[in-house]
Order: sequence, then structure tokens, then C-alpha cells
Amino acid sequence: MKDQKMMVFVSLNKLTNELVAVRADRIRILDEIKGIKLDNHQKIALMQGKAIDLEGMTSKIGKPFDATIQVNADHRGLEFKFNNTNQLDRQQNQGTTQE
Repeated sequence: MKDQKMMVFVSLNKLTNELVAVRADRIRILDEIKGIKLDNHQKIALMQGKAIDLEGMTSKIGKPFDATIQVNADHRGLEFKFNNTNQLDRQQNQGTTQE
């Protein structure tokens, strides 16, 4: 039997702290995500395991949002990472003005 090489995505399961691997050919990258059409460079970057920033996506309730997306093997699909620094800045500023 010949050794087979295949591309896989590896992620850490946050609950069990175990590594999870899934074959790259089992992950499907759609042409459009939450109303934003991906170009070939973005799709290639995702298939290489890189994260990409998307702006102007639309949530299920119709609210626009921005996020960084990346393949997550544990979820067997894409993971949305939100930049909460703006929200934290607002909360900190509110805290200092109330004092």
C-alpha cells in the first residue's frame, strides 16, 4: 500500500482541548457568503487555511456586519471572527465619562 498525502485543516476544539482534523476536500467554499461574492483570490486564501476580512455582510435579520472568516475543522465549515475592539472602546469610554 502506498502512502497517501492529502490536505487537511486542523483546529483546536475549545471544549476538549483536542486537535480536530478534516480533509480539505470535505470543506466546500461557497461563491457567496452572507451576500458578499468572493473572488478567486479570497477562495484560494480560504482553501489555504488563511483568514480573510469581509465587510458589508448581511445577517439573517438583515443587519449589516463585518467579520474575519476562516475554515474551522472543528465546525467543519467557516468560522466568523468578530472584531469587538470598537465595542470595547465604546464601553471603556462610557465608563470614564460616567466617573
